[in-house]
Amino acid sequence: MNIKIALALFTSTALLAGLACDTGQILEPEQATQAVMGTRAAAADAASGPATDAQYVEGDEVEFTGVSFLIGLAANAGDTDMVAHVERGATGTVLESTAYDGAAWYRVQTDAGTGWVKANALQRIPTAVEGLEVGSQARIAGTGFLIMLRDAAGSIRQIAGQERGTIVTIVRIQDVGGETWYFVDAPTGEGWLPAENLEPIEAEAAPEGTGTPEATATDGA
Repeated sequence: MNIKIALALFTSTALLAGLACDTGQILEPEQATQAVMGTRAAAADAASGPATDAQYVEGDEVEFTGVSFLIGLAANAGDTDMVAHVERGATGTVLESTAYDGAAWYRVQTDAGTGWVKANALQRIPTAVEGLEVGSQARIAGTGFLIMLRDAAGSIRQIAGQERGTIVTIVRIQDVGGETWYFVDAPTGEGWLPAENLEPIEAEAAPEGTGTPEATATDGA
């Protein structure tokens, strides 16, 4: 007898025996199959739950990314059946999140419909930095030591590097695809930075007793 067939028969027999022991009765093959499917469904439910490391929260505006032109929206987290599709670059609003099989999923509302999508198909849309306007100063922010200036708003072409923490002046502001970009005058030259690479400079409170003195009246001659 073929070894694979023998192994399959042994496994099936063991499974049926186990089910019989659990229920106290011998199950028909159809009943055994239903019992196994029920166990798998319960395991899938146990694998899901709130996303404890969620990157996005309710109300966040996100953009769909990926290598495919169309990104599918699933009826439920982990589903392979899609209820709608959106184009790469489309935007939506996060409604809720959950964890399924170790991965974070998000229910997103879009113009094409509402459905679930994995975290790796999304990226946050940066909003304009509050307090920054043309003529104001800002501090360069980011994770690297050098933050690269771009040749145009929304471009990936780098033209100069500037140290994190450097103070720059806002020259122009432009929105590209829902993302705010700032044309800045930096010590190394002028260039564009996205909102995520700038932060406002907090106004420092004047030391106590250094305020403008009040005018005092003088006696006329």
